[in-house]
Amino acid sequence: MAADTGPAPAARSTAEHLRAWTGEQLQTLFLARPDLAVPAPRDSAQLAARAGTKSSLARALDDLDAAELAVVNAVANGTATTTALADRLGLDESAAARIVAKLQAIAVIWPSPQGLRPTGELRLALGNAPELPTDLDAPEWATTEIDPDRLERSGAAAALEWVRRTELVLEHWSHQPPLALRTSGLSVRDLKATATLIHGTPEQAALVVEIAATARLIALSPAEGAWMPTDGYDRWLTGQPAEQWLFLARAWLRSPRLTHLVGKRPGPAAAAREPNKPANALAPDLASPLQPAARGATLRALAGLPEDQAPAPGTGRASLMARLRWLRPRRLGRADALVIAALEESAELGITVADRLTEWGRALLAEDTESAVALLARRLPAPVEQVLFQADQTAIAPGPLTPQIARDLHLVADLESRGGAAVYRFGATSLRRAFDSGWSAAEVHAFLDRIAATAVPQPLRYLVDDVARSFGVIRVGYAEAFIRSDDEAALTRLTSAREAAKWGLRRLAPTVVISTTPVETLLPRLRELGLAPVVEAPDGTIRVARAQPHRARISQAAPPTPSPAEDEVRSAAWAAKAAGAVASGDRAAGQRDRTAPVTTAAEVMAVIRSAIDRKDPVWLDYVDQHGQQAQRIVTPRRATSGAFVGWDERADAERTFLWHRVRAVRRMEP
Repeated sequence: MAADTGPAPAARSTAEHLRAWTGEQLQTLFLARPDLAVPAPRDSAQLAARAGTKSSLARALDDLDAAELAVVNAVANGTATTTALADRLGLDESAAARIVAKLQAIAVIWPSPQGLRPTGELRLALGNAPELPTDLDAPEWATTEIDPDRLERSGAAAALEWVRRTELVLEHWSHQPPLALRTSGLSVRDLKATATLIHGTPEQAALVVEIAATARLIALSPAEGAWMPTDGYDRWLTGQPAEQWLFLARAWLRSPRLTHLVGKRPGPAAAAREPNKPANALAPDLASPLQPAARGATLRALAGLPEDQAPAPGTGRASLMARLRWLRPRRLGRADALVIAALEESAELGITVADRLTEWGRALLAEDTESAVALLARRLPAPVEQVLFQADQTAIAPGPLTPQIARDLHLVADLESRGGAAVYRFGATSLRRAFDSGWSAAEVHAFLDRIAATAVPQPLRYLVDDVARSFGVIRVGYAEAFIRSDDEAALTRLTSAREAAKWGLRRLAPTVVISTTPVETLLPRLRELGLAPVVEAPDGTIRVARAQPHRARISQAAPPTPSPAEDEVRSAAWAAKAAGAVASGDRAAGQRDRTAPVTTAAEVMAVIRSAIDRKDPVWLDYVDQHGQQAQRIVTPRRATSGAFVGWDERADAERTFLWHRVRAVRRMEP
């Protein structure tokens, strides 16, 4: 029976099959299998050898769906025609023809005179394939109707909350950066403190810091051994909330971080090093290249649903899992945990709501950044600059605060609850925090008056003044350190405290105590006891300086990860270059036996100089600086005593060729 292989002509080898391809077909191959283009193949023979290796074919098979893998498996086991494939697998013949055409286009199979044949080591590459489903049609969705407008509002609230949480954490770390563990991760204690700060769970806190690290808003400062914001954070702060969200969402989409494993047992490799130890946030080995692929596949699957449909509660996720396992059996067949993590994390960022993509989530997936920002900004409430003061030392923010007001309010008050209206509570501890940062009582009063939508309660004003009066009652100086206070009872309580012994405290006079602990260590310890010490200068004046925010310097040698759109442009350019190199190599190989080449130095120079005059290309047998011999098609342009310059078709660029490295040259035959 004649082989029914579609439009591609039968060939005697994979190399001969590829040699007949157009430049557009080669570019399609290189885009589908980018590993074949690096470095650019010398000619079709080398391309065929590379395309037939087990490792390259395994990567190509990872991107096939269940029906395509079934066809590959059938061809590898002897089914040689499209008609036979359709009969064996129960496929429509037109569907089988489309699959065969795709598999030929990516050089997984090729048409021989005897029928379809597997490329190279395809049978070996199939050896670790998971069991395929017996129904080869894509699984049906389990969906339910939803109200898009209500879900969009919920998504906008989640997106804004994520921006505010990120800003809150990074602003806090600007002044109190957490120390890194020996493995450079974040300690469990610091992660719990971060969760308390954002009024969230440790899992949410881990996601905040992991995305911030991927976006290069925070980095590990080697000098201080602590995690702190970068200069990129200062630039991020200048954007509008929708722009800030987009920056974080794009970082999450391409991040390889396995954030869902924080606090859980790590993989086998990490467990072998530190058994029974849960994974830490920001730990360097908590990553997998499968994670961004799982996120992208999950969101693309959701993007296929109509706007008024969402996965059904209870059964929707199961149908999504089945669909993803069908779409990528080899890559996502055992990646349920990654898909669940993608769904949970995308909901935290407001990319999805009820496992349905928001309108800005769809724009994000399509790399339409302008639309994503515009669609989200349209849904966000306008920021407010005033709060409603209550008689119980609290204030209510009726909407999202402007960034600067929010940062200042977090300094003088503690966030008590979040939601449509956030509640802040003022207390002695929060006000001392402001004074420790260099604020004066007058500045606190002025700030409260500026943000007050209602009158500032008199008890709150009294509280500010009371804390201000007690602030600095105890003074710390350099002696290694000395402590002085006019309040003798305060010093008595201090020296009798349990912690006093390890600080090396000794009372010299009723109002003076000295310590063997340095000032920079003693100050935070005293504050932990509920005291409010200040530093006293040698002249007896008080020094309370505004705390300068910490910033980590990041290496400019490690640029941010390119976006999918940028990757696509680069891949297309490289595919075009590689296709040109293969075509040039095939052309050079075709000229190899046309006429006898010249090999002597004088003859070589004569042919090259003649080609320069005539502007004709020549066939060149050349040994490069690495000792590699190759044939090239070159159009000589100018010559010197030691070399000549010409346009190399394979490199698609101008190159210099040394005379003594030319082994042979031949005039091109038409």
